[in-house]
Amino acid sequence: MSAGAVVRLSETGEVPAPPLTPEQRGALVRSGCVKVRAAADGGWLLSADGSVGVIRVGDLEVRIDPKVPIARLFFLLGYAKRIDWRPELVSVGARDRLLPAVAGVLARLSDRATAQGLLQGYRVVHETGPTLRGRIRAADQLARHLGRFPPLELECDQFGPDIPENQILRAAAARMRHLPAIAPAVSATLRQQDRKLRDVTVLTPGQRPPRWRPDARNGRYQPALAVAELVLRGTSVEFATGTVAVHGFLVQMPAVFESFLETSLREALRRHGGVLRGQDTAHHLDAARRVPLRPDLVWWVDDRPAAVIDAKYKAVGAAYGEDVRHADLYQMLAYCTALNLRRGHLVYANEPGDLPTHRVRHRDIDIHCHGLNLDQEPEPLLRDVAALAEKIAGGAERPR
Repeated sequence: MSAGAVVRLSETGEVPAPPLTPEQRGALVRSGCVKVRAAADGGWLLSADGSVGVIRVGDLEVRIDPKVPIARLFFLLGYAKRIDWRPELVSVGARDRLLPAVAGVLARLSDRATAQGLLQGYRVVHETGPTLRGRIRAADQLARHLGRFPPLELECDQFGPDIPENQILRAAAARMRHLPAIAPAVSATLRQQDRKLRDVTVLTPGQRPPRWRPDARNGRYQPALAVAELVLRGTSVEFATGTVAVHGFLVQMPAVFESFLETSLREALRRHGGVLRGQDTAHHLDAARRVPLRPDLVWWVDDRPAAVIDAKYKAVGAAYGEDVRHADLYQMLAYCTALNLRRGHLVYANEPGDLPTHRVRHRDIDIHCHGLNLDQEPEPLLRDVAALAEKIAGGAERPR
């Protein structure tokens, strides 16, 4: 394979791959973002598997472009997290690619967050010392020193910049600046952020980001933290297989769509009362409760299920391919049966709004299919969600 080969994929397309070693093929499959299929000519075909972004496997770089514009994608990501990414801050063009756009937004928002100085706060520090400072950790004192003094096993509150918010910003900046296709100016800003945060603990690769709580104190950090957590939580790829190193940045589009639909539908259904629950685990298909079911969304009214909704992020044109459509309908039929509902709702991303309703034979069950166009401005998109909520609430029922 030629050095530095780049493969461009659309979210819905399939392209021939350059010659791949077995390790590269295995690494691409392990990444979970690219499907590898044998071609008729003996080569290999690559297609996206629900993710968009960039992954580098050795000297092969695979770029997967989303089917919605980057500005729309930022809206979907920000809406679910209650973050208002204003256009003057996000500032992405129609032709921007995902990774450079995310890196640029992270650099701008991090620089803006820390421009007035680093946020500081208290953190709990565990240390061993000869004199009393803070509180004695009695259990550790007995276990390590059999109750003898000194040394002392101490716990104290330390004030400074080494707090979760700054740790997350530093880790995200470090991760982003080492990825391919980052503009030199953006890399320079991210390096400057790293120097500014030099007194902050460096998170190890793969370590879960520490928890933080939004409040008035960290308000100026919150937009930057939303992007930083996007980089760190389950959307970054970094591992090695044999002699091949793998790293990249990916966004799971089905998860983005489901999260947006849950947040926006919850707001739209509020006027009808009840509670919308995501990933509801209280249901089973069988009477013995051995077969669990986990629908994406269940709307509860008066402590009973009133509607069940499943988000389907499918490739354009594939949602009504026979195998895909049938599997979705079977799944929704199981949900309606277990929840004792006469209506179920399948919501497809980027499909036309008017989709068929399926009446199940010998059962009084209707499965309604809805399309939601994500490639539109926020206001009309939210109007479409509100219209969908009216259809769901209008056809909702009390269980039999």
